[in-house]
Amino acid sequence: MAIVLSLGRVVPHDAATVFRNKFGDCKDMVTLMSALLAAKGIASEPVLINLGNAYTLPEPPTLAAINHSILYLPEFDLYDDPTASRAAFGVLQLEAYDKPVVRISVGTSKLAHTPAMRPDDHTIYTRTRINIGADGKITGETEQTGSGALGMVVRFAGAVVETFGDEAAAQRQLQGLNTPGAGHFDLGNAGETKDPVTIKGSFTLNEQFKPPPSGLRAVIPYGMPLTARPGNFLLGSRLNGRKSAFVCYAGWQTEDINATFDPVLPMPIPLKDLTIENPVFSYRSTFKVEGRTFKMHREFISRVTRQSCPPALEAQIASDMDAIRVDVNSTYSFSTHEATLGLPNSTGQTHRIAAADHKLLLDFLYSLDPDCASKGFATVRVVEEPKNGKLATEQGVGFPNFTKDNPRHECNTRKVDGVSVFYEPNSGFIGPDSIALDVIFPSGSLSKRRYSIDVKPAQIVELTRFVAVDQKLRLEFLYALNPDCSSIGYATVNVLERPKNGEVSVENGTGFTNFPQNNPRYECNKHRTDGVSIFYEPNEGFTGTDSVTVDIVFPYGNATKRHYSIDVR
Repeated sequence: MAIVLSLGRVVPHDAATVFRNKFGDCKDMVTLMSALLAAKGIASEPVLINLGNAYTLPEPPTLAAINHSILYLPEFDLYDDPTASRAAFGVLQLEAYDKPVVRISVGTSKLAHTPAMRPDDHTIYTRTRINIGADGKITGETEQTGSGALGMVVRFAGAVVETFGDEAAAQRQLQGLNTPGAGHFDLGNAGETKDPVTIKGSFTLNEQFKPPPSGLRAVIPYGMPLTARPGNFLLGSRLNGRKSAFVCYAGWQTEDINATFDPVLPMPIPLKDLTIENPVFSYRSTFKVEGRTFKMHREFISRVTRQSCPPALEAQIASDMDAIRVDVNSTYSFSTHEATLGLPNSTGQTHRIAAADHKLLLDFLYSLDPDCASKGFATVRVVEEPKNGKLATEQGVGFPNFTKDNPRHECNTRKVDGVSVFYEPNSGFIGPDSIALDVIFPSGSLSKRRYSIDVKPAQIVELTRFVAVDQKLRLEFLYALNPDCSSIGYATVNVLERPKNGEVSVENGTGFTNFPQNNPRYECNKHRTDGVSIFYEPNEGFTGTDSVTVDIVFPYGNATKRHYSIDVR
């Protein structure tokens, strides 16, 4: 605090007085710390500095340019600010780097300069994991680790969380990010002044995820970070036609977002990777799909050598910074889900994911008149047999899947004659396989089709559930419907890991579906349908954590493993 009494504006109190009063301003804190260092035989010098946006000192000298005091330790060539209570030792406030200073020793004073920032010394790493359930429910965790001046930013954010309370702060932060919901923060070591500092948070969003219709794009939430995303903050905001220098910081911002989608949902289509290199900064982003997880990585490294950047730099970096802004705030298109029944007649190569030891429907082949009447069954000729599995074809009925711009789109609501093509991998096989077919339709047209098949172990999807003590909870309701809302059949559920502190049960029955509005089966949500419910009931009086792992095989052949982390409260 600043206590201005008589000469107290420019003359510090002695160390004993500061210690006795238990308060003081910056010069008082410097005096006290200098005395403590001297007691350990460590020399130090008071330093006068401007703690603002002034990066030069005026001529002639005047006290008007000096508004703060810090310390210099000659033996270690190190500056430290005793008032920076949320900084690790030797870390200055952002406004104190690359500044001209007046350094004072016994009987003399001299001009000096605080060090400029180095990117490796000031880092922040944000890791977010998101789970999107079959019903669109979004849960996740965000962890931020900072060091140097950016570590101090993380600690300041932690202090705000502490002020509001972790749950209220989480709600405010999610609302501010335009993804309202509930959550809480774990402040970890944010109360200490040792780098690195880490704050964790978990959250559940209010709005459910809805895959966009074909041709449209959707936002993927980026979690609950407390600090700016890559490309923001370090180089300030953009201003066209700058005429004066602007403040700029060196540092390293990294962001990883892993979004895992339930097998019933379509997957995002990865964006094109972006790399930008210029003398001032570098930026790199990558996007890839691994199993049911969409992985986004971004990193921004500011390498400015001074903390006051010339106005001409604005024009040099403006277009690159705009490209970063677009990349960081990207929206995403989504692919047609692999398990959708009734693929349209097409040619070329198709990629499929098969679960080990499970039968997969590769294709449903049909040929219809405009009035939806079937022209007959296609003839399937095997050109290349699978090397690591079996191929089977069956005549029967199914639902077509014409696009909205096709005059036969209305046929999608009724069953039609067709040929189903199935693939079943050999027992225990994992790896690539392929099939090539000639399909001759009743009209006589020939379609050459090749299927590249990737046989993988059933993916484990991580899900989190909360249950009240002594209450039974339905972990999941599993269903598979045709476009006319009729059930394809019941999923098969095998419990792989039973809970240690409760009981799990699997029951065939009825329930309500939760298709998004853009799904042709959205109207099915209005009435009950056949399905399988997975229930969990904790032991009497138990509170704490538990877990269940199940293997699920849907009637159309798609398989998945799901691990439920259960919090009993």
